[in-house]
Amino acid sequence: MHTKTLSGGLALLVIALGLGSAGCSGSSGGGGAASPGTTVALTDAPSSDLSALRVDITALEIRAASGATHSLLPGPLLGQDLLRLRRVSKLLNQLVLPAGRYDQITFTYQNAVAYDRLGNALTVSPPAGAVSQALALSLPAGGAYLEVDVRVDDSLSNVVLGAGGSLRFDPVLKAEVDPPGATPEVEDFSAVVRSVSARGLEVALGGGRLAVELEANALVVSGGQSQSAAAAGFDLRALVAAGQRVEVRGRYDVSVGIVRARELTVEDGQNFGPRVRGVVVGLAPDQVTLRVTDGKESGLTVGSQQTFSYGANTNFAFDDAPPAPASSANLALGAELQLAPANAVVREVRFRDTRLEGTVTARSGNQLTIDVQSVERVDVALVPGFANPVVVTLDGSAPSFAQPGARVSLDGHFLRGGADFLGQAATLELE
Repeated sequence: MHTKTLSGGLALLVIALGLGSAGCSGSSGGGGAASPGTTVALTDAPSSDLSALRVDITALEIRAASGATHSLLPGPLLGQDLLRLRRVSKLLNQLVLPAGRYDQITFTYQNAVAYDRLGNALTVSPPAGAVSQALALSLPAGGAYLEVDVRVDDSLSNVVLGAGGSLRFDPVLKAEVDPPGATPEVEDFSAVVRSVSARGLEVALGGGRLAVELEANALVVSGGQSQSAAAAGFDLRALVAAGQRVEVRGRYDVSVGIVRARELTVEDGQNFGPRVRGVVVGLAPDQVTLRVTDGKESGLTVGSQQTFSYGANTNFAFDDAPPAPASSANLALGAELQLAPANAVVREVRFRDTRLEGTVTARSGNQLTIDVQSVERVDVALVPGFANPVVVTLDGSAPSFAQPGARVSLDGHFLRGGADFLGQAATLELE
């Protein structure tokens, strides 16, 4: 066992419109204005030496200067991994908060469990608790963007990694208000449809409702088929109905309170079946073995290894919006995939953005050679045959800090565009 310093975080993004405000200025895709109020979401978490830190969030509350306390969640948020969210928001609730000053925030959790990057379970102390912290912020009536961050890097102490390891978890919170105009990424946002129009819909979200509008080239998956919103005669009403549940990817437009969707999936049981996400740890003819990072609807245990078969009818695509074509030739050790269904010969393989973390050993033009330590928080020691170092070809200029010896992280895809790893320069960060 050894002791290391960790960094990380979880943020709850709150778009506050406040009582007495004009509400959302954009029109709902379902034909009416979405309800004014506060939209609560989960978003970005920096890296750490943990592969997971999961808790049940039983309460998240803020207190107005008047003494009134307001809950930000519609109910308990169970099994939330504070380290799995990355530059995306997962919308949780829509409610009305009064404009004005707020002076305290309270975070309550239970059933905390942690794992290091080699998969060792770490004892968390205390496994349950609550923390209240003073705030000094104001929510204007015209709308605001409130970020509530559980600073995992500052919340952990006495961290001992390895078999029989442990850590102490004392949540440290941070909150700040940004002006309207932000457009956070939205992923894995699932909600029930209330009404539908030709190019948009309105969904129920917690105690309120939220408008969703399709972007011009949005992809809609329904009835086991995919359609582009750019197709002639496209009408969303032929693909989804009120009462159905949908999953949305896109951006939340804070200024008007609308989700602008790049991809919308109707959860009708016909779209490839239950899904699973994981890192490739083994490859064989027509087979891929994953270390599960997210069981999704499959019921598979996070951290378990599962082998899946694929065939001539399997659809391969990069997880762009809309998805870009791919093939089995793009499969690589260390890549994060989403497969569906997770209980048979898979019909769909999505190559997700994969996060590399490691040390730069060489730099030349827009290429970095990186000695990779982990992929998607999985230590490469758990990926037999992983070839180090990896030559990363960036889609833009490398920042000045990416010099030999620097520990960095970035997102991208293995074996894409003729590169060993095609990296997104905008995601390159100093660890």
